Amino acid sequence: SGDGISMRVARRTSRLLPRPWRAVLEEAPGGFARTGRPVMRRSTYTIGYWQDERYFLDAGVRIAQELEPSAPIRPSLRELSKSLGSDTAFVHVRRTRFPYLLPFEYYNRALELMRDLYRVRRFVVFGDDPQWVERHLARYRDVSIHQAGHTSDVEDLWMMSHFRFGIVANSTVSWW
Repeated sequence: SGDGISMRVARRTSRLLPRPWRAVLEEAPGGFARTGRPVMRRSTYTIGYWQDERYFLDAGVRIAQELEPSAPIRPSLRELSKSLGSDTAFVHVRRTRFPYLLPFEYYNRALELMRDLYRVRRFVVFGDDPQWVERHLARYRDVSIHQAGHTSDVEDLWMMSHFRFGIVANSTVSWW
């Protein structure tokens, strides 16, 4: 496609320029491999997932402020967030818009590891496919299902940020 050709030309041309002038910034294969701070300009096009907190260590406070919901969080959710113990983890299931769905075995193994390694005794599931969650995860006594549809994605993200542990989906929302 024309866009693919344009991107390849931009990548190759950009690599010839000194770092501060590059218009394309591509993450190293396999993730984090920072050689100095990436230089970002207003017109920089980034390629990659950038899902390693080391990229953002010096911007943690600002990112937390940016991710703070602009709409007020319901009092019931604020109360729930205060009741979470260190033995509670969230489970995030994303299945409706993803071509690569994580299998039940992934979640089952992750639950086992959390129980064994971190002594997690309670799991709260957030997700976009309540039927799948009911069918696969509701069988466990230590799993409770956060009611999808009763909260927004922003509220779910806010809630998940209050857990000490989490089992993430293959989703950027999960990672944040």
